[in-house]
Amino acid sequence: MSIKKKLGAGVMSAALGISLIGGGTWAAFNDIETVSNTFAAGTLDLSVDPTTVFDIEDLAPGDYMTRDFEIINGGSIEIKDVKMTTTYVVKNKDKQVITGPDAVDFASQFDVDFLSNDGQPVGGGLLGVLHGKNIHELSSMNVDITNAFWGLGLISSTDRILAVGDTDAMRMKISFENRTQKGNDGLYLQNKYQGWTIEPAFKLEAIQRNGMNRPE
Repeated sequence: MSIKKKLGAGVMSAALGISLIGGGTWAAFNDIETVSNTFAAGTLDLSVDPTTVFDIEDLAPGDYMTRDFEIINGGSIEIKDVKMTTTYVVKNKDKQVITGPDAVDFASQFDVDFLSNDGQPVGGGLLGVLHGKNIHELSSMNVDITNAFWGLGLISSTDRILAVGDTDAMRMKISFENRTQKGNDGLYLQNKYQGWTIEPAFKLEAIQRNGMNRPE
């Protein structure tokens, strides 16, 4: 084969190879878009005003105290329930912390009554469970203290809620019992508690509303 023929064959082979390579690398039109998403958790913020409801000294048996306070939803999520638990600390006249039967007996002399919730008298139902209990009895209970709030719009009407920015006004009465039992010496048994103090704390736990479908 002459040199011209060999060169011609080489050029044809090269052209064929280029054609095959080019035929395997074609591309269609293309475009890319991104769907952006944001998921932000809300806030659950329960507050009480005032934070100190009872601060009274020199109580005598038979005294009672009535105070008002508000439960406030300052967050961005509706509150379904507010649970109340009670703790207390008893101190003797020397300011020493006392535990045991005497502490229980002293705490049992302070009766707690929920008189109204958002201006409505307390009867049965939720607050009725707590009504008339003493501080020691309350210390073993964990009960919902919110009244009925009815949701609108996104919230099912069957769910009780404390709406965002809403308040729940409570009126509470605490009475120091006047016990008349006497010992063999003729003195009232309640005399032993003169100078004692009790420091009850009502802990409120907010529970968020039920999860729900969030429409556009």
